[in-house]
Amino acid sequence: RHPLIVVQYISHGFLRGGPGDEVPIQALAARGFAVLSFASPNYIPAVAEKYKTGTELLRANRSDWLDQRSVQSSLDMALDQAIATGAVDSERIGLTGWSAGVSTAQFALINSPRYKAVSLGSCCEDMYSFALEAGPAFTDFARSIGYRLLEKGAEAFWRPMSLILNADRIDVPILIQNADSEYEGGLDVHEVFKQKGKPIELHVFENETHYKWQPAHRLAVYERTTEWFEFWLLKRRNCATDREPQYARWLAMTGAPTATELTCTPAY
Repeated sequence: RHPLIVVQYISHGFLRGGPGDEVPIQALAARGFAVLSFASPNYIPAVAEKYKTGTELLRANRSDWLDQRSVQSSLDMALDQAIATGAVDSERIGLTGWSAGVSTAQFALINSPRYKAVSLGSCCEDMYSFALEAGPAFTDFARSIGYRLLEKGAEAFWRPMSLILNADRIDVPILIQNADSEYEGGLDVHEVFKQKGKPIELHVFENETHYKWQPAHRLAVYERTTEWFEFWLLKRRNCATDREPQYARWLAMTGAPTATELTCTPAY
């Protein structure tokens, strides 16, 4: 039974890891992982048919996080089918996310016990930094589509979705690899998790956009993502000497395997 990595949001097949080209599906498969390439369903038809303007539709889908619940239900069904093949270890499932897929990953972390490690290409949709990063115009737009931000009642709105509000019960190791143009949007989550001693690591790539375009950065993301999941789900490490600082950090994280438990594999 293989550990499974979920690559999700939009499926572009098995050469590249969905939108953003963040997750190297074939490289993960070559290293011993099963990979589920998952495309989120469209909006629930009854909602899409009822509301005609974009603002109305977005607002309806944020009522009790309706769209996230729909995506989570579909993802759970896909995972059940993958596990039923007998090829997947249900106790070693990793989750990835980028762009809107980060929201799916957040909701899954809070509302499902299945995941043992997470790698995100951006972060996060949460209570504070997300609302403030893009300025007052974005904050006004967010409120128009149903977000409760800093006003009274915001915590009740965010409870099913907020990593910050659920940090005490999330012990899953989280890797974040973000562009310098948008990493501030997840600093509240990163800081809360760090202060609580949770296993989390943030990398910021210089001169990058929402889509990481620099080849060296893409290679770094591919390698670090693969090594992160190998470390947590396979107890395996890249034994190249330049990786020593990386593994020193990871070994010090809460819940990490010990150095003696790790198998050392040759450099890729």
